[in-house]
Amino acid sequence: MFNSDYIIRGEYGEHGKFLCKEEGVNIFRRNLDLLMVAPLVGVCTGRFVKQTDISPESKEKTFQVLLGQIDNERRNLVIIYRLVMLANPYSSASNEDKVDQALRFDSVPDSRNPNMEIFDGYVKGGIEYLYECFKNAPLNSENKKEWIIDELMDFVNELRDPETADDIDASDFGVEKY
Repeated sequence: MFNSDYIIRGEYGEHGKFLCKEEGVNIFRRNLDLLMVAPLVGVCTGRFVKQTDISPESKEKTFQVLLGQIDNERRNLVIIYRLVMLANPYSSASNEDKVDQALRFDSVPDSRNPNMEIFDGYVKGGIEYLYECFKNAPLNSENKKEWIIDELMDFVNELRDPETADDIDASDFGVEKY
């Protein structure tokens, strides 16, 4: 599992680049960091993007995580994969079948693992959600950092359970506000 480069092409590849690169909002230092966060965001927000055919011109819009980086975080990626399989809100499978899906395909290449399509759908759903949150960032402004911090705090507060958690602000993470 996770035994080759992880590649996203087309619209979601372009969105991934925007979230990770200096020319964009650059909220992730590595493409791998986005790959590890996006499926969890996808599941938590109920965002799932079905596989679509990629047009020839959109194949150039590629977001890639190299196998060398994946090798260093494979254990964490496998845990995230399993969490996605277990928490999949759209699955009508029994809990026993979800456990089977989460654990069965460890030694199967990704291209033959039928559940990688589910994982990929949540990766793209998470990228879509994060892109929508940050696409209006003032990229060439002195206030870029503060704007991004505010958006991150809004995002965290949106995902928290209002019955069990208080609002969180930047100081809870040791970030000084402006």
